[in-house]
Amino acid sequence: DPEVTRFLAWAPHTELAETQAYLARTVAAWEAGTGYRDWVIELDGAIVGMIGTRVDAHRVEIGYVIGRAFWGRGIVTEAARAVADAALDDPTIHRVLALCDTENIGSARVMEKSGLRFEGVMRAFAPHPNLGPQPRDCRLYARVREPQPFIAEPLLHDRGTTCGRILRGLPDCFGTEAAIVGFERDADRLECWVTREPSLSDPVSFLAVERHGPRSAEVHGMGVRSELQGRGHGTALLRAAEA
Repeated sequence: DPEVTRFLAWAPHTELAETQAYLARTVAAWEAGTGYRDWVIELDGAIVGMIGTRVDAHRVEIGYVIGRAFWGRGIVTEAARAVADAALDDPTIHRVLALCDTENIGSARVMEKSGLRFEGVMRAFAPHPNLGPQPRDCRLYARVREPQPFIAEPLLHDRGTTCGRILRGLPDCFGTEAAIVGFERDADRLECWVTREPSLSDPVSFLAVERHGPRSAEVHGMGVRSELQGRGHGTALLRAAEA
């Protein structure tokens, strides 16, 4: 599909042999453990796109493509986030990056929503043959390994009391005492996670989640002690709840 490959670094395949050669290279890369690693993206059992990585020392570069009928549905965002998470689970990887043509707004949004941060424009960086022979400006997005000293753990007992104690330390954020008492009652029936500081015995943050169905859940409330905000507690809580 020329529209799908418009901003990519390769032209649409015109012969079956091109696709077969690409698949052969992909299989060889997996078997050798080097070069590009590509996965298919499946939806309800059908292959709708692909996502791949290029490993270069401590860096991993992500690229992707998806059929036009599946644009705008968050599918590539989900895949890109999963690949980035998996890459950074490897302790030898410290940077995940992706680039897109400055005119490719859809791909830029995918990178932003998958957790990569915009770092700048790479001037005359790469040719995109479907747009012409000249190298074009590209937007660079990346995510780097950041220290994450906090591990969120399930809170199995005294959920309401624990959450209420943290909320009472945040008077400007949560409101009245009656609201906090109501939240304590809610927390006792919800799933909760907490994080701790090594020097403190009590939890310093919490997150409570309410399930609305087998495929739907909502963050009912969360809080981090004010003097400890901005250190990664909230990120650890959200990752644990999502997992």
